[in-house]
Amino acid sequence: MKRSEYGDVIITLYPSTGSLIIIPVHTGKTLAPKTLQSILQAAGITQEEFEKKL
Repeated sequence: MKRSEYGDVIITLYPSTGSLIIIPVHTGKTLAPKTLQSILQAAGITQEEFEKKL
């Protein structure tokens, strides 16, 4: 996984899926549930897998 930060986003490449994922990062704001679901789907992981890694 490669990661770069540009302003208010993190850009990540997941080699396993070939997906380029852009994650918004705004101080003091919570990520919307549908945005999180879209990011997880693009990364090829389930919400349960994500929660286990927290």
